[in-house]
Amino acid sequence: MRIAGAALAGGLSVAGAVVLAQDGGPGPRLTFGLSQTFDYNDNLDLDVPSEGGTLQSLTGLSFGLSSETEISSLEFFAGTALRFFDGPDSGNALEFDLDGTRVGLIYDRGVANAGLTVDGLYTMDQIDTTLTLADFGPGSEVPEDLGQLQGTGMRRFFALGAVLAVGLEDPVGYEFLADASALNYTDTSDPDLYDNTRASIGAAVILRLDAVTRGRLGLGYGTFSTADPDGEDGDNLGLDLGVTRDLPNGSAGAAIFVETYTESADNRAGFSLSRALELPAGALAASIGATQLDDANPELTGRLAWEQALPNGGLSLSANRGVQNNADNEPQYVTGLRFGYARDLDPLSQLGLDISYAQTENALPPVNVTSVASLSAIYSRDLTPDWALDIGYTYRQSDETGSGIARSNAVFVGLRRAWELRP
Repeated sequence: MRIAGAALAGGLSVAGAVVLAQDGGPGPRLTFGLSQTFDYNDNLDLDVPSEGGTLQSLTGLSFGLSSETEISSLEFFAGTALRFFDGPDSGNALEFDLDGTRVGLIYDRGVANAGLTVDGLYTMDQIDTTLTLADFGPGSEVPEDLGQLQGTGMRRFFALGAVLAVGLEDPVGYEFLADASALNYTDTSDPDLYDNTRASIGAAVILRLDAVTRGRLGLGYGTFSTADPDGEDGDNLGLDLGVTRDLPNGSAGAAIFVETYTESADNRAGFSLSRALELPAGALAASIGATQLDDANPELTGRLAWEQALPNGGLSLSANRGVQNNADNEPQYVTGLRFGYARDLDPLSQLGLDISYAQTENALPPVNVTSVASLSAIYSRDLTPDWALDIGYTYRQSDETGSGIARSNAVFVGLRRAWELRP
């Protein structure tokens, strides 16, 4: 059902974004979204074995603000859904909560030789429905705690970051960055989920070696704090060096990095080679490299992002293989895959397909491997210029070492509306 949540509760901000993209006139623009959806899921909690089906009703609201001037742009969005449900854990009583909450802000300001970007994000999800990669956004980035989410409860995520660049056109330029994030868990049934916070600062020197070649030397420092009484707080220091060259049809680059940690997360070093291509009706960016932890064999890493416009729709493919720290600040190998396809069947109806897969594997003993996958198909039809009907099916699967494979099937139907105002 969470694809329905993305398409209806949080995704109405996407519908609003489509309206904004179609109307690029000057001045601020406000978008509003309203949705109502019903679904049935035969194993919402992904239990092994299933304890029974769940009926759900979600009422979604969303709001978006967009404003652009010659030197700055602002994007703000917010959305949530009121969920009523009756399932095996409800005790034959109707329950309700908020789910799929998203609040985000992106601000860009640029002048002749400097630029500033500030972005923030807040999300709130019920853990019993936040289990697949598709629930966390359109890409293939794997959340740090995806392999640790079990049972029920509420998950909150906070993030705020800023990047200041100066000397953009000078032979020597500088970048300064800072960011902070936090994970918070409430009323969880899994006792191993603990709050944590992260923060980092960094600086880089940007060298213009010639008209099309840039070099970069960066240094960063980060901290980690956990509420786990058996866990360890710590910090890390990182150094990266890279070069990028503009080409007639895109760009190419190479980079190396080293990181050192003061506690259980092992030190690591690695390199990557990257290539970006501008296609006639799309874009392709890819990188490949390797990362080595202390006393371990090098691990192949890489990224892929491909978007392609088609005569009656479009498709996207993204992949990510890397090494990152989990919610306990211990290294893990992560793999994320995402495929999306959309097609206009006629002027009033569309078909969408979304497939995602994610795997996390602890790099330190004891080894634990968790994989989650989802497939969602949705048929949408415009009933009026403002109202649309969605009908769809979602399949989810979870597999964790020692727990077995859990599966669920869901069908849903919903109505949604999005409209725009200009002050």
